[in-house]
Amino acid sequence: MADEVDSTSPVAERTAGAQTNDNGTVDRTGIELTQSETTNNQIYPSPLQPNHQSSLGTVSPKQSSNQSLCLSGSQLVACLGRIATEKRRTLRGTCCEFTSHLIIMSILVFGFLLSKVENFQAKTYSSIDVKIPPATVATLTATDDSVTADVNPFEEIGAFALQTYTSIMSGPLVVPDFDQYIRIGNFLSNYRFVYGSLLTQTGYGRSFTNLLFLGDLHFSPSSQVTYDLIDHLNTSYTEFASLNIFVHDTEEEGVNFILDHLDSPALALISLREVSNSKVNYVIRQNYTTLPNTNSIVQSATIGLDTQYQQYFLSGFLSMERAIDEWVFEYTGATSNTKYEECSAGAPSPVFIPFPTFAYEQNPYYTSVGFLLGLAMIMSTMYPMSKLTKSIVEEKETKMRELMKIMGLKDWIHRFTWFITAFILFFWIAITSTLITTGSFLTKSNSFLLFLYFFLFTLSEISFSFLLSVFFSNSKLAAIVAPVLLFATILPRYSFYTTNNEEVVVNKVLACLLSPTAFAFGADIISDYEYGGLGIQFDNIATGKFNFFIVLFMLWIDFYIYAFLAWYFDQVIPHENGTAKHPLFIFNWKYWASSCCCCWFLCFPINERSDDIHNFEAMPEFNGDSGQDGDSRNVEIILPEMQYKACVRIKSLGKRYDDGKVAVRNLSLSMLEDQITCLLGHNGAGAILFVTFASILPFSFL
Repeated sequence: MADEVDSTSPVAERTAGAQTNDNGTVDRTGIELTQSETTNNQIYPSPLQPNHQSSLGTVSPKQSSNQSLCLSGSQLVACLGRIATEKRRTLRGTCCEFTSHLIIMSILVFGFLLSKVENFQAKTYSSIDVKIPPATVATLTATDDSVTADVNPFEEIGAFALQTYTSIMSGPLVVPDFDQYIRIGNFLSNYRFVYGSLLTQTGYGRSFTNLLFLGDLHFSPSSQVTYDLIDHLNTSYTEFASLNIFVHDTEEEGVNFILDHLDSPALALISLREVSNSKVNYVIRQNYTTLPNTNSIVQSATIGLDTQYQQYFLSGFLSMERAIDEWVFEYTGATSNTKYEECSAGAPSPVFIPFPTFAYEQNPYYTSVGFLLGLAMIMSTMYPMSKLTKSIVEEKETKMRELMKIMGLKDWIHRFTWFITAFILFFWIAITSTLITTGSFLTKSNSFLLFLYFFLFTLSEISFSFLLSVFFSNSKLAAIVAPVLLFATILPRYSFYTTNNEEVVVNKVLACLLSPTAFAFGADIISDYEYGGLGIQFDNIATGKFNFFIVLFMLWIDFYIYAFLAWYFDQVIPHENGTAKHPLFIFNWKYWASSCCCCWFLCFPINERSDDIHNFEAMPEFNGDSGQDGDSRNVEIILPEMQYKACVRIKSLGKRYDDGKVAVRNLSLSMLEDQITCLLGHNGAGAILFVTFASILPFSFL
């Protein structure tokens, strides 16, 4: 074991499961130096050295690997038993972990039970049913004395006005010309103070923005053709002169001007991009809040009449399009072209009639509370996640983790034990959440997809807890910060509140790297499909650019990302015990060659090591040489069947002070796996100095 010429240097002692026989000898795997076996500084041969019979026989590497697996299994069972005992001792806290999510789920179910399902009959939209309004509409004015702060007759007819509006807008619609649209806007503007609060309360204000606040009209580019268009509109429509007209050199300049003068509302920016005798290409740009979103052409999760098309009428888009089309037909000579007789009548005046709808039912619960479903479900897992993080940090805080590692606990077993413990808890949460939601307010969605949704999120929460535990050494602080961070990571979802599933897909996918944000996106998609009466199914899981399948995939990816980061930071962040690895150690091939790391919590060491990696065959304890000067008493031979277990090897270590005194001289030492190595020697023999050197030397990976 050691080649030492200085009689004052320490002597190493190795012990491995020794048993004493009747004759007083020691039967063991390895070498044990005791006072009874040494006389006059002579080391007698061990019964297991060559030329002696061993009752244990030869241990092969394969047998040792099986023994290592059995030992790992025993450690795993022991650690699980320890955690189970702790859970039983804190039975009240354990019950809270398993039941806290049920409270939030019960609140969601209770809110759903209070909601009322709205039933809609099958309907066609080929006619308009308009009732005669009350006489007060014609007699009241904005300065009428009957309009007081307490009693406002306009508020009394608000319901009638909205009912009439809904009936008219849901039937056949003829595009009003430009003059008609401006006159309607002027009429509504006179009663803006009356209808303002009503429109705000009912959510119709955004649709009526352009009618209530007739803004300026902008044109581009600054060319003769543009001025011809303006002259045509001015001569064709009497109300055109009531608007402020601006002409800009380019379309971009017009957009910038409008954005720089937000205090002056703009009705539209009309840009002529291509004009010829046979073709005119133009665009009408308006505030995006006054028009339907065109990123999604088909709303697959919508049933009944989708009224978004009505915004084209209310915003004035169709009225301006009709007016410009009349000029286009005149400018290109289409009305006088006998080749196309269908164009001789001028620009068309389209009539819009919605398609009939079947009978259906909808629950407003999903539109009123749907955007809060993700937040509520995440809040239900805050306590279990906080408790898990606290328990892991508590082991570091109390030095229990280091104590178990000193006792021989493998690091991967420690991690895997906590993973199994958390897996049981969060698997229960996923199962119960699926049963509650599918039996109450998510009845139309596929049960397996919902379980997969809950399970992947809870799985990512486990690795997220492991990641957070790396950065804390105070368990109470970790228990407070963990749920706060869990709540904070859902906030990016609400930055995309005004977008649909067809917009900013890349940004949403990047935001899904935070698993709570991905979970909230998934809750929104589920809510939309439930409101549409379809539910999440395998046939619509991938519908749209940003869909439910992407959410599930990102939750699965988040689990591995958090797990890898937890393992990596645990290796490189300095701790009170142990030595931190270099931040770039993952790029060292020797590290990966020394172990088989399938994932961060299942890291099995390679038991079969090559004895010739670093050319240690020349060490006397391996080749049976007597050592320096043929003195066999300074060498403890390692049997061939045990040499593969040498996991730490030091060769020819020495220390000489400046005054010439030799503290450690030519010390070679090999430490075997699953054995205890001790340094024996009197005061000043160099044992402490050797340990100091051994702790700071840059060992190579084996």
